[in-house]
Amino acid sequence: MKKMYMVLGGALLLAGILTGCQTADPAQGETEATETRKETAGTQTEETGGKDLAEAEEREVTSLVWESSQNFRSHEKYFNQILREKGYPYEVTFIESDGQQAADLKEVPWTWMEPYDAAEEILAGSFLDLSGYLETEEGRVIRDSLPENVWDAYRVDGKTYTALSVGFVPAKTVYIWDTELAGKYDVHPEEWNGKLWEYADELEKVCRGEKGTNDFVTVQGARLYGQYLEGMTQALGVCYPFAVRETEEVPQAELLYETPEYKEYLEGMKILYERGIYDPAAEENQARSNTSFLRIETDFKTKDAYTAWEGEDFWKTHEVAEIWQPPLWRLSVCAQETGISVDSAHPDEAFSLLCKLYGDADLINALMWGEEGKNYALRGNTAEKPVTGGYLPALYVGNNFLAYAEVGQDEKKKELYPEWLAKCEDSGLKGFEFSGKPCEEELQAIYQVALDWEGRSGKDVLLEHEKLIQDYREAGADRVLEEWNRQYRAWSEKQE
Repeated sequence: MKKMYMVLGGALLLAGILTGCQTADPAQGETEATETRKETAGTQTEETGGKDLAEAEEREVTSLVWESSQNFRSHEKYFNQILREKGYPYEVTFIESDGQQAADLKEVPWTWMEPYDAAEEILAGSFLDLSGYLETEEGRVIRDSLPENVWDAYRVDGKTYTALSVGFVPAKTVYIWDTELAGKYDVHPEEWNGKLWEYADELEKVCRGEKGTNDFVTVQGARLYGQYLEGMTQALGVCYPFAVRETEEVPQAELLYETPEYKEYLEGMKILYERGIYDPAAEENQARSNTSFLRIETDFKTKDAYTAWEGEDFWKTHEVAEIWQPPLWRLSVCAQETGISVDSAHPDEAFSLLCKLYGDADLINALMWGEEGKNYALRGNTAEKPVTGGYLPALYVGNNFLAYAEVGQDEKKKELYPEWLAKCEDSGLKGFEFSGKPCEEELQAIYQVALDWEGRSGKDVLLEHEKLIQDYREAGADRVLEEWNRQYRAWSEKQE
């Protein structure tokens, strides 16, 4: 199953999606960002094979420049075609962030490698305050697309500067198990808590009974589970091992690997390892086993979404039970933010275009997926790779609930996800923005340590715990923790 929060491997994939776009065409860079021109709606174009686009009457078309790290340029031609066909008075040029061309619309840049300083450009005054826009009749289509607690998570100094992409929810951590094996050995994962090692005797019955079965794995996903322990909120995302225990009166970030919760997990997994129940090597040799007994998934959405990876018959022989769900804040929702440049000559038009992406399914599909048959194929309500089928990463902007689903998303997301979001427990970190400027060198070193350890075996992580801690301390973990806690205390005091 594709993981939005997968440790480092998935994180780097996400970073690549957000930063690995094509280089802008210099010829298109000559287009004036604020050009407004008149166009005859009946003009014949190459895109439509010479058919009239609309009634032959003059209308004003506002040319807007959209700065994005996503590969919207690959869909630009088709997106503009749909704009014309529907009579929307806009033409959009997509560019990368190169500082050479002014933009009307722009994203808030971030990656899992650098989840800090997400609001830096907003605080620097580069984005227009959208609070008033969102309260207009036109703007309510954006405002009403998400519950209030999500907007709260992205406000800066009490103001809303960006429109949020709709479609992400904090992922659940769950057990998924083979019900036929559970019945065969009379074990009951549906009654288990998150401390898997407490059920070593039951797991050992399955392990011993299935010994010799080709490629059989008793437990999968245990290594990643160590990063998502119940009650521990990730302070800087999945690439940085800093966690906050929000139940404390004065929460503070700690090095995850030194917390009592992680030490308990570590000792428990050693028990399963020593008893032959947990085999890190077997888990690494096959990312997923159809003959495993129990999986720990840290990015679970719904059963229907999971069938995209496992097949329609999977739940006939498997069941799922939730362990926990992280609280809601910026780094658990991970919405893509799009705002309006404070220098835009056409802020009203730019905002109106954004509003269209929260109400027009054709338009959002054209931007997210491109042209059917060319950029994607449709299976049911899910977009896949053309010709070969399979997973195709979506581009995120606007109300994704109106768009075709991504492989691994539930096709009923429009009904399910808003209710799920509204029920999420709010994190005490909601609204806190960490600046990494005072400790950038240490953050970069810590990220490198994370990469190094990601390349090592699960057995090393299990048995060389002290070395792991030493590497992070030498990289500057204490300095980052000190700065994070200082900034959080100062922010928290202002909230009081």
